[in-house]
Amino acid sequence: MKVNEIVLEDLYLDTLSSRLSTMNITDALARGLQDSRIRNKAKEWLSKWNEKLSQLKQPDNQSMVQQVLQQIVYTEMDTTPSNLSDKAIQQLVDLASTKQSDTGIALKYMTKLMTMSLLKPTEEKQTVDYGDYLPPDMLLPGKIVPTRYILVSDGSAWVKFNGDWFKDVDDSDHQVKLSDESAYESAERLENMRGRNLPMRVGSTGSRTLEFLHRSETQDWFKEYE
Repeated sequence: MKVNEIVLEDLYLDTLSSRLSTMNITDALARGLQDSRIRNKAKEWLSKWNEKLSQLKQPDNQSMVQQVLQQIVYTEMDTTPSNLSDKAIQQLVDLASTKQSDTGIALKYMTKLMTMSLLKPTEEKQTVDYGDYLPPDMLLPGKIVPTRYILVSDGSAWVKFNGDWFKDVDDSDHQVKLSDESAYESAERLENMRGRNLPMRVGSTGSRTLEFLHRSETQDWFKEYE
């Protein structure tokens, strides 16, 4: 294959990878089985595996066969391990034991694995424990922090911030001023009350005041962390 053909093929597979990654796994695998370039790549990997099989001193040792295939799939193909990939590998190992490792059905399973190797793992969102302890650099003015906020029927408000519950002693509707002492004795009761997760900004006077965010800022926070 010429160099420019390799480059074009890599560009095609990279573009296809982005498309496949937006699909659910069933649709992505179906699309991969229909794509001639993915099948051609799968043929190359299947040939490589069969070549490895032919070099094994104990070709009937299923554990060894599986290790060889896992090395190819997970290390060389860079497929993300999953139940589906494990099952496809097992199917290929079973086919090898019946001398069918170079058949159409074997190519089908290798094509599935090739397709899985193109799927980009979705980025896991950071988990946020609202109201939990915060590192010192998150307690600086202007930082947005996750809190728990409870508005009680008597009109009082309580905020869990940096691991402790505080009463809001500010009457304004744009910020919270934390009481000097935490509500230690009421903490258990407050934990069991219905509240809401609420990102707030550390105020200009430091961690004793918290400012409510604009609606768009709150929405952006939840898009990133929820």
